[in-house]
Amino acid sequence: MQCCNAIGQLYYSDTKPNITITNCTGTESSLTSCHYTTGVCASGNYVTVYCSATPIKVGSIVVKIDNSLSKGVVNASKYGFYGPICNIGWTDAEANVACKQTGKLGGVAVYTTTRPSQPMVLGGYNCTGTEASLDDCSSKGFGEDKGCSASYNNRPVAGALCYNNGGIGIQLVNGTKKAGRVRILYETTWGRVCQTYLSSSTANVACRQLGFRGGSIDPTYSTKIQRGKVWMGNLGCSGIESSLFKCRSYSWNPSTYSYTYPFSRCYDLGVFCYNDIRLTAGGTPSVGMVNVYWNKHWEFVCDHNWSPTNTRVACKELGYDDGVMPCCGVFGTGPSAAMDNVRCTGSESRLVDCPHNNSISRSCFNHNVALICYNGSKPKTYTWSIGGGNNYTGEVIINYLGINGSICSDDWDDNDARVACRELGYRNGTAYKHFRYEFSSSNGPYWISKMACTGTEPNLISCSTTIALGDVKTCANRHVAGILCTDSSGIYYRITGGPQDNIGRAEVSVDGVWGSICGYSFDDRDANVFCRSLGYSSGGAKQKLYPNTTGPVYSSSFHCTGDESQLADCPHRGWKKAPVNTYYCRNHRNDVWIVCYEKVRLASGFAPSEKEGPIQFYTNDTWNLVCDTGFSDLSAKRFCQDIGFSDGRAVCCSAYGTKYFLNNGGLIPSNMSMVCSGAESSSMDCLQPTVCESQSYASAICFNSTDNINESYRYQFDEPTDTGGMIHVYHYGTKGRICSTFWDDTNAKVYCKKRGFPNGIAYLSTRLIWDSFDNRGPFWASAMNCTGTEPSLLNCSFNDRLNLGNCAKADSAAAACFNDTIGIQYRLVNGTSEQNGRVEINVGGVWGTVCDFDWDDREAGVVCRQLGFSDGYGISNAHYGQGTGPIWLGEIRCKGTETELHKCPHSGFSSEVIYGNSYRYGSCKRHRDDASVYCVDKVRLNLGMNAEKGGVEVYYNNNWLAVCDDGFDQLAAQIVCRSLNFSYGLKIQGSSFGRSSPIGVINVTCSFTQKHFSQCKQIYAGTCVSGQYASVICSQTPIVDNGFKLELEADTAGGISGYLKVQLNGVWGGVCSAGFDNKAATVACEQLGFKGGVPYNPSLYMRNIRPVLMTDVKCTGTETSLDACVHSTTSKNWCDYYSPRAGVLCYNTSNGIQYRLAGDNDTSRGRLEMNYDGQWGAFCDNFVDQINSKVICKENGFVDGIMVSGARYRIKSNEPYWFRSLRCQGNETAITMCLNDGFNNSLTSWRDYACRYNRLPVAVQCYKSPIQLTRIRLAGGGNNSGRVEVYLEGPNMWGTVCGNSWSNDDASVVCKQLGFATGTAVLRAQIFGEGTGPIWLDDVGCIGTELNIRECTNSGFSVNRCLHSRDAGVICYGTYVPSTPTAAVPWIQTDPPEGSPSEDTYIPPTSTVTEITLTQGHRSQFTGSTTPGKTVAIVVPIILVLIVVVAAVGICYYKRRNRPSGLTEELVPVSKRGGVTLGTNVALFSKFRTSDDDDICIISNTSRDFNHETNA
Repeated sequence: MQCCNAIGQLYYSDTKPNITITNCTGTESSLTSCHYTTGVCASGNYVTVYCSATPIKVGSIVVKIDNSLSKGVVNASKYGFYGPICNIGWTDAEANVACKQTGKLGGVAVYTTTRPSQPMVLGGYNCTGTEASLDDCSSKGFGEDKGCSASYNNRPVAGALCYNNGGIGIQLVNGTKKAGRVRILYETTWGRVCQTYLSSSTANVACRQLGFRGGSIDPTYSTKIQRGKVWMGNLGCSGIESSLFKCRSYSWNPSTYSYTYPFSRCYDLGVFCYNDIRLTAGGTPSVGMVNVYWNKHWEFVCDHNWSPTNTRVACKELGYDDGVMPCCGVFGTGPSAAMDNVRCTGSESRLVDCPHNNSISRSCFNHNVALICYNGSKPKTYTWSIGGGNNYTGEVIINYLGINGSICSDDWDDNDARVACRELGYRNGTAYKHFRYEFSSSNGPYWISKMACTGTEPNLISCSTTIALGDVKTCANRHVAGILCTDSSGIYYRITGGPQDNIGRAEVSVDGVWGSICGYSFDDRDANVFCRSLGYSSGGAKQKLYPNTTGPVYSSSFHCTGDESQLADCPHRGWKKAPVNTYYCRNHRNDVWIVCYEKVRLASGFAPSEKEGPIQFYTNDTWNLVCDTGFSDLSAKRFCQDIGFSDGRAVCCSAYGTKYFLNNGGLIPSNMSMVCSGAESSSMDCLQPTVCESQSYASAICFNSTDNINESYRYQFDEPTDTGGMIHVYHYGTKGRICSTFWDDTNAKVYCKKRGFPNGIAYLSTRLIWDSFDNRGPFWASAMNCTGTEPSLLNCSFNDRLNLGNCAKADSAAAACFNDTIGIQYRLVNGTSEQNGRVEINVGGVWGTVCDFDWDDREAGVVCRQLGFSDGYGISNAHYGQGTGPIWLGEIRCKGTETELHKCPHSGFSSEVIYGNSYRYGSCKRHRDDASVYCVDKVRLNLGMNAEKGGVEVYYNNNWLAVCDDGFDQLAAQIVCRSLNFSYGLKIQGSSFGRSSPIGVINVTCSFTQKHFSQCKQIYAGTCVSGQYASVICSQTPIVDNGFKLELEADTAGGISGYLKVQLNGVWGGVCSAGFDNKAATVACEQLGFKGGVPYNPSLYMRNIRPVLMTDVKCTGTETSLDACVHSTTSKNWCDYYSPRAGVLCYNTSNGIQYRLAGDNDTSRGRLEMNYDGQWGAFCDNFVDQINSKVICKENGFVDGIMVSGARYRIKSNEPYWFRSLRCQGNETAITMCLNDGFNNSLTSWRDYACRYNRLPVAVQCYKSPIQLTRIRLAGGGNNSGRVEVYLEGPNMWGTVCGNSWSNDDASVVCKQLGFATGTAVLRAQIFGEGTGPIWLDDVGCIGTELNIRECTNSGFSVNRCLHSRDAGVICYGTYVPSTPTAAVPWIQTDPPEGSPSEDTYIPPTSTVTEITLTQGHRSQFTGSTTPGKTVAIVVPIILVLIVVVAAVGICYYKRRNRPSGLTEELVPVSKRGGVTLGTNVALFSKFRTSDDDDICIISNTSRDFNHETNA
């Protein structure tokens, strides 16, 4: 008999074994006569037996190889029959013995499979390789589990490749010790290894077989060689095998002849092998990101302070002479980092031996070390070409060290381009920024930056550069150099083919050839730049087919920000002509169609098809809505004429609504009105300042000279056959709507009677909220006022387009018409009582349901009140079953005050419900979305629907009021519960269930004869002295006081952790966690049967709604029951219903729970581990916050700490993760008190998988003193600007600030701290370059009044969700008085302090560097000392101050007087950021902020490094 599914999964049955034989004596004639049980099999495995007609004798093992090629399955017989051997633990040693037993000289293990039906009774062999027979090796017995219960497909079994003479081996040829072609020795012949497809997984196996840690494909050696013996063909490995022979896919000793054809895909297996270091993602072994082998995993290295010496050590370890480090994450970024701030001396043989730090963050923020290694000396020359498949425009490709790369476009200009183009044979050249996808795997390195051609050089290589070839450290704009080469002319733009000069196809002339622009990626930002270059304010773009257009299509793929002065300044892909086979751009099918705006436009956007919409005017780079005050038809006409029409009509009152308004200008009208007299030459001359009291914008409808201006009205549904829907109004030939204000059933019935229906109802339609302006149309009518006798809506009075009233946020008027006179009916169906059920509605005699999209308690309350109840709760997802018939209503948006459900705004009836919300795929299309309600009448509990406990509330005067606890007795509690259909009730401590409605009912008096709480005497006025509301517990069974009970409400399957649940006076409740300590937790756990416990915050997936019954628990630790501890039943602290409940994590050993930092020689850092019941386990860094480090370090005996990367501290595969997520507030006294997903929670096994394969263990660096920000500086800029960097004391490192949420308020605080008046924010490191090293701060939230950045809110030190490309910067403005009167000195660049993430920091060249103090509550102060240790008093003579001020003012006055001309219409300079512009009747003001090109005098001072000690 054999156990454990010995022949694999039974293909003919998926049934699990369900019979367990407990005892046989051996005399039974049938198994059914033995004792057995049925049910679940504990092991889950079936039993196997081998039957024989003759006695089974155990003999010596006999082995045979099932293949004539000496390679195949090892079959063996020991019990009288042959079968395969289990391959678990089968190695070369066992295979060698098996081969010798068959008469061969030796052998190795190979991968083989066999039929699953063959019995497998042998396995578990453990040989040394020298044995003569497998019988001499230890093995597992017949009935033991061999571990080979495989599936019913081909079953892996033990195999061997045997040889008769010579041997079996592997080597590299034609290369080096680490690289070359793989050759296999079989017997006495060396042969090739062929791959049809090159695979690094196979290379990895080959290198491990050669004794290395791993390897990759080396294209240098992976070539087709059409001669030589082939031993292995079509080889394919998974990468985890220990030998090529164990790979699953290959042919052994194939016909070599078939691999010699020219068309053969036999690529020699060429490999590059490595040990402790490798390069990845570069395509070749000498290029890529650095990986180091650490703790049995490959980890990445960060480039903070990386030096050429480090590069040399790393490349030498890889077998090269030296290398260069390309910047800027050119090969991507790695998910985890184990090394940072590497400091090699040059004598090390391995990179991991160099002094270094652990990475602060789990990744390198896109700053992984990448290397390009080479042999010999570093070349001084390069070659170049144009990318993009043409010879006149494209990216300048630089080939250096055999690698294609680029020129960073920083400082790339036309002089450089001219030299390049002349080298190509052209007369002229134009430079541009060639767009580069930042994280594209095809990007090469930046080989050159800061190219400085004079324009006279004969070729590009003769030009000088300020940065040495191959030494580029940063590229600020992240794009690369591009050129356009021409012979005759440059680039020109025009608009053609449209009805007006400003509308039509966008065209560009390149070297004298006009062509259109392909619309791929061309959007409004690109259109804005295009139009501004032609003198317009802004523009809009669409794509359009031009079938008869001639000329080329230029496929440039523009990526403008919108701030560029011309299209050529935008990053793009060159001025190349689109090939005729390009799908998107061919045959002018998607040419750019553009409209350029001058100073006014319709907010609906694109002309000439757009003739209506809100009107806007342009000033200070912004489109602004016009206030409708004074806006008349005369104004509308002038406006329409300005945009190319002949006439217009005015529409007031935000007629297009404000529910959907994404156009630039926002929702709120400006305080400018447009009041024209008719004599103005431009509508801009009509602008007047006003106080826009209406807060409504003006709109216009424009007409061409050929339009028939029809002022009549016409009302209709979407289709003539429709019986319901939104009512469209046609006026001036334009479709619009009726504003829903005052729209009622009387109006709807008049409309329906006109359409031939005897009845109809009004409703408010929410359709078209998300539609464009032209689909939506304006409100043409409002305040419709029919008496009911009119034959048509045309005969009813209403407000027209000039007097609509408040319709800005209104819905559209709609009607449902039907032939019966009953109207609409409602009912509840399929509920448990008359108070609940599925909501059904009868329209026109047909019952249907209501869709639950946007369904909540407001809609439920309306339904329940119209059915005679007080209120209700909304229930979704067909809670009371799916209905039938039409889905009448959907997308209902009640306020809660409506009298009937259909009077709430909704999307319409029946078909409108289904199709009107098509953007919500799947909603309201099936009855699974039917809405239901649970109604309540007169009394309820504040915890919601079906609550068994809660605060008592009564419905009075259309409001819910809580009942005062004063005088509320047990009888009242019982009647309340009977009113809610419970049999029993108990009064408990008042206000036990959190927030409730306001207390408004006092002096409740009930008698035994009253059946409903509404019958009790109640007073609705007066004061509740206690201030507490009445609270009750209801039950269907008697509530009995059985004394004190304690239970654990487990949050995980283990039953050892969770909330404490106590019973007092028959009521179950919780324990307040305030003050609940280890002693209390131990008493509770001992009472529950454990050895002890610790306080614990149960899984965040749990919700505890029980009342707090025990507070202020204080135990000595000797108590045998929790209620024996000192405690209170009423809160004396902050314990209330919303306070955290006490939880415990119980343990079973006397050692309790212990913590340690593991995986490092330094006890102050490492992986956080917790010992539970003798088992050490880790914490996963999923959802870990920086605040956790303080709690973790305190638990381990330190004061403070920061999170660091756990890459170098990965856990073993058999070590558990006790917690998969952890979120601390910072004030917890124990790690287990932090929010978590449950201790050892098997219910989140998916997180365990993610933690092991995608995340890292929690790791920290702890300190004996608090960590704090102490210094601040600007780097990478000038004396008043730069990247913001802060110094964190503890780690003692400079780091950057993430630009997420970075604002002018944040910048102003930083600048004031540095001594300036104010500042503006600079985002994404575009100007000052990227920093390196840690990003200390993120989500900085200053309000502007703080004294230093430390006072601003932030998300904690050490950021894990930012990149250095988003480093925050500032530009500071204003003046400060120096701390000592010194003469002006030039600024110099100095080396930053050690640990600095920047090499571009500017500091004053004084004998002592001054630094800023970040002291809480004190203003930043300047300190300085010319003599160390001595305080210098600061004395500034008044005369000197006056001289400085007069000189500064004089300089400003001189610059003002000598400004360029053209100031006739400007009071202050116009810039992109503000100014004052003069119109005919008005001056337009905007907030003024200087820009880099504004010619404004700024008295600025140097940025400084500041000391955190202030000397008075």
